[in-house]
Amino acid sequence: MPLTYARPDGFATIATIVAIEKLGYGFGSVGHMLYMMQQVAPGPYRTAHYAFATGIMALSLMLTGMVSGQLQECLGYQHFFVFVLFASIPSVLFAAFAPFHGEEDVRLQIAAAH
Repeated sequence: MPLTYARPDGFATIATIVAIEKLGYGFGSVGHMLYMMQQVAPGPYRTAHYAFATGIMALSLMLTGMVSGQLQECLGYQHFFVFVLFASIPSVLFAAFAPFHGEEDVRLQIAAAH
């Protein structure tokens, strides 16, 4: 249950939940960066590809940040939280089906080792 509905009083409870959220955000951010470095930016122009991917990532953060405050004011914080949860479903699905180049090579190497 999100904090917006539960509204706990204890500092330790709130701090623990926020720490878990920040840990999840950190893992997600690192995973995204690694995916960009290994999958989006292979080849002779790695730095340029990585820079473009990072720029697109920053643009998406900026554009969503520009409208999120107004959307939160229209929906109210509790409904905004639920909206964000549902809005994140497409990105989770895209991540689940994201291609990993070289995955076949790893399987072949494992099969050859046995």
